[in-house]
Amino acid sequence: MQITVKIKLQPTKEQAEHLKTITADYICLVNQIVVNYVDADMNLNIQAKM
Repeated sequence: MQITVKIKLQPTKEQAEHLKTITADYICLVNQIVVNYVDADMNLNIQAKM
């Protein structure tokens, strides 16, 4: 059984900026990983666990 709870974050301005920075860094990292796989001509195995 899985329970889902919706919450609304109300970060301070400083926390919001930190979240934006971390999110942008994460997106850049994932994009770089994909580029590395494509450059190496490797097959991408994408799996989602739920």
